[in-house]
Amino acid sequence: MEIKVDWTQASVIMTNSYGKEYDIGKACVMVEEQTRKYPCFAYTTDIDTFDLIIKNMTFRSSCLTNASLNDPLEKERKGVEEFAGSRFITCFCHTNIEQVPFWAYYGKTNKPKKLLLQFKNFANNIDDNIFTDYALIDKQRILFNSKEYAAHLNYRYINKTILDEKIYLDAFIDTLQFVDVKYVPPDSEFLKRDYRAPIKLNIEKLTGKANDNVIIDGYDPTVLGVYKSEAWKNEEETRLLLTVNQPDFKKLSYIDLRLKPAIFENLKIVLSPWDDGILKQEVLRIINNSSLPESIKETIEIQDSCLKNGINI
Repeated sequence: MEIKVDWTQASVIMTNSYGKEYDIGKACVMVEEQTRKYPCFAYTTDIDTFDLIIKNMTFRSSCLTNASLNDPLEKERKGVEEFAGSRFITCFCHTNIEQVPFWAYYGKTNKPKKLLLQFKNFANNIDDNIFTDYALIDKQRILFNSKEYAAHLNYRYINKTILDEKIYLDAFIDTLQFVDVKYVPPDSEFLKRDYRAPIKLNIEKLTGKANDNVIIDGYDPTVLGVYKSEAWKNEEETRLLLTVNQPDFKKLSYIDLRLKPAIFENLKIVLSPWDDGILKQEVLRIINNSSLPESIKETIEIQDSCLKNGINI
């Protein structure tokens, strides 16, 4: 029986170039060379969120369509807006210098409860600091691209049931990247160009007809979550960027990456410039009550802000 394919209904979706760390049946982990050189990854937050990070041992990675973006245009790249729901980000500053805008605009609204967490640069040894077998969506596990995911999917296909109800099978995490945000002029072509473009596909080998070509839609969503206007250049931002292979880009709002205790080793915690004198005790209580090994707890340093009593905003 001859099966006819309507190639005009096909499309090509660009993906990130896989480096030497990529393997079939394994999630792709990519780190830019410059990113490996930074002194730390700084994260401005508040005492309640810090408590959740320590208790749950997770970083929340927000969907690009739902994240609190100070540059909302970065999820609206022409022609590929629909793919924004497949990108999930956790944002860090890659300098160990305190910045007033971060204290002002991040860490929620309770000024005396804000914290600056300066993690060591964990991009060089991801496996020691972040689990890459699965992450969490509420009470379910979302697997990284793996043979385990394929096995569960095949089991559901063959047996019309799910092998493990705790595993989310509608999607998997395909890539985990460390990317430095690229800051470009507001009139840059990177911000304005159309990332949907026709592609000529040669199907001569498939049809047996000489010079048989079709024109199909091509998409390049790899620009999403990477470029911002240079007005935000002072943020010096590095992101953990997850790419999720899922058919419904509006289904997930966040993913929680699972952390290993080593990520907290030599953590430096800077107290709010508006600290009312009790924040350090709250931080110590959270650390002491945590499940972190004592050897890790002993390396954590807590210090006052160099801007203490010096910000009037």
